[in-house]
Amino acid sequence: AGTWMQYDSAMPRRQAHSSLRMPTASTHRAGDGFDEYEALGMLEDVAKRGVSERKLRSFRVKPVDRRMVTRERCHVCQCEYEAADQIMELPCKHCFHPECIKGWFKENRTCPTCRVEVEA
Repeated sequence: AGTWMQYDSAMPRRQAHSSLRMPTASTHRAGDGFDEYEALGMLEDVAKRGVSERKLRSFRVKPVDRRMVTRERCHVCQCEYEAADQIMELPCKHCFHPECIKGWFKENRTCPTCRVEVEA
């Protein structure tokens, strides 16, 4: 079982994002029940679920709308939007920090808010 990092509101958002990692074979010690077969299964599942780079590039990135600042938050990192932020808009019109949603889409194919599949 992997260790999950808890988000500390005092931690800068970008530092918190860079600390989130998928468990891999190299993060487990020999004898802890994790073997190559399980690692390959994890990689196969991730490959099936993720969104392609090509699709990610098709999503619109724009400056945050001033009406969103302090009223709305990114549903991935749970941080409120700041005036200098960029947001990525999905086809379903939900918006997220680009670095947050790209991380989400490494493992998922659906919008984290409405669960609409973004890549068929």
